Amino acid sequence: MELYHIKGTVVKTGAIVNEVIEAPGPRTALRAVLRIHGRLKRRYDIYTESFLEPNAYPVSKPSAVIEPVLCDHCVCRIGKTIRNGTVTPDEYRLFSLYFERIIRSALRMCWTDVRDVPPSDMETEMIERIAFEFLPRFDARWKLRPFIRRNIISRLNKRWNRKKYVNGNIAKPRVQIEQQYAMATLRSPEKIDPEVTRNVLISTALRLEDEGRTLTRAQKKSYYQLIVHVGMHKECLKSSVQIETLEHCYGDNATTEREYGVTRGRKQATVHRNKRRAEDNVLKYIRKNLRYSIKTSVF
Repeated sequence: MELYHIKGTVVKTGAIVNEVIEAPGPRTALRAVLRIHGRLKRRYDIYTESFLEPNAYPVSKPSAVIEPVLCDHCVCRIGKTIRNGTVTPDEYRLFSLYFERIIRSALRMCWTDVRDVPPSDMETEMIERIAFEFLPRFDARWKLRPFIRRNIISRLNKRWNRKKYVNGNIAKPRVQIEQQYAMATLRSPEKIDPEVTRNVLISTALRLEDEGRTLTRAQKKSYYQLIVHVGMHKECLKSSVQIETLEHCYGDNATTEREYGVTRGRKQATVHRNKRRAEDNVLKYIRKNLRYSIKTSVF
């Protein structure tokens, strides 16, 4: 004979049944309860209790590191202290450990075949992104960890596409674009000569003025990327804000206007205005001061 625990709800009355019956089997125990209370609704429970001897418990270390348990409110509070610069080393370590598995899983999935930026650097950057960019957008009605995971994967995909492609997934690979541009304008796909590139950039600015044309969005991006690459923006601009804006929007590790604004505490409209002014000032300086620095046009 064993003791059977039977839990369920009576069909007719809706009463909760919680009985302990001693019987030779589960069917006999259930029949005894049905005679007392009547028919039970489906999904009732019938179980017995048993106990392990102390020597039967396995003795071993956990196979994986246990993540720290933090409530959403605590995570947001630590993120706020990071933004304010008042975070303690223990809090920052706890914050990093809490998101470590999410970030590393996303890096294994999204950050592949990128040699110049190791995953460890991206892991540190994602911790900063979580504190400064993702958490301020978090709404308490959402689930925190899925929200952070979606944002991390989205940001890694954008960065990866920016590394590998021009204009994201809709255009040709960046390496192919750069080779075609070098062959068409510089006649040297193996090595870009800064002096030749400088002449090309000056000639382009003068020709646009003579013909009254403007660059398309894609052409403008390639043009100012070369401006930053050869360092002409530092020669043409006096404003440190405009120089910094061009470097962050067209440099090797370029970011979007919105991302750059978040990291610098500026609105996207302000960043866009500074970038447009910098672009216009570069062309004005070239047309005014560098018109006669080359004798012949490369085109």
